[in-house]
Amino acid sequence: MKIVLYAAVSLFFTAKLSAQEAPLVWDESSVLDNWERAVRDFRRDHNFGILLGQTQTRWKGSVDDRSIDTHSSASEITLQYSFHIPWTKGFGYSLGTSASVMLGDQGANNIQTHYRATLPGLELGLVWNLNDRFRLNLGAVYGWERVDGLKIDDRPGRISITEESLSAKMSVDYFYKLTWAVRIEVEHTRFPENASASYDLEKSILRTRLGLIKHLL
Repeated sequence: MKIVLYAAVSLFFTAKLSAQEAPLVWDESSVLDNWERAVRDFRRDHNFGILLGQTQTRWKGSVDDRSIDTHSSASEITLQYSFHIPWTKGFGYSLGTSASVMLGDQGANNIQTHYRATLPGLELGLVWNLNDRFRLNLGAVYGWERVDGLKIDDRPGRISITEESLSAKMSVDYFYKLTWAVRIEVEHTRFPENASASYDLEKSILRTRLGLIKHLL
């Protein structure tokens, strides 16, 4: 009798431990509208994004004693990646990187470029998941911008340069599905150094973007 009792108790605890150790696998079809069970106050780990936007660049300085203060605009496509780590109850931080290309830069008087590209840098952000639908992001970005074929009117030739950049950004994510969100983002970029030793130019960029974010559960 004791042997049968021991066998029954062992089988019960073995089954219970196995059930507890089995990983929970979430997907949109199983969770349906009860997202809070899957989100658990913070969407952590991997996030990928693709965004389209517009840039407004202000060029200011002087070339050959000629004062320059003008603006240009361009379309932009941006790829983003970030890894989100929770602190407590909806708050956390993120580490990431991004790259973008600006095309059709036009509107500036006396200044032309072939294209401009933002090279992958380092982004550190604060994240607040307000609920299972909305998320706020504040970030600082250290990176570089590549300016190809910069030309000042009445100056011979073109130059191509890579500049150090510092940015502050803010974005809002709305999750219309469990793992998909729409992002609205604003970023302001400044350049600590002049564009070139031969061109006494400074510039700043205001970026507005709209795109999709994919969160991997």
